[in-house]
Amino acid sequence: MQETISVEGCSNNADCALLAVGNKPCGGPEAYLAYSKNNTDVAKLENLGQQYSEQRKKYNQENQVMGTCVVTPKPGVSCVRNQCLTNSSQSTNIQ
Repeated sequence: MQETISVEGCSNNADCALLAVGNKPCGGPEAYLAYSKNNTDVAKLENLGQQYSEQRKKYNQENQVMGTCVVTPKPGVSCVRNQCLTNSSQSTNIQ
């Protein structure tokens, strides 16, 4: 997914968006990824995000993964120096 995302190419906050990805054992996304709507194939990214989330949900169910049920807050997203960035300290290593 990271290869599909372009964070560069924004001129204002409206050029940026978030994608919820992953699946926590209690439900809800594991993380949010910021991207530029101007330079990202949004349909491809959303498809990859959905596939990844479904795989994580299946893995969690098959392996009876337990979680803390803490909700991952949805961060804001801003255009900073032509890059879309989340307004959160939460980062992700999702590929």
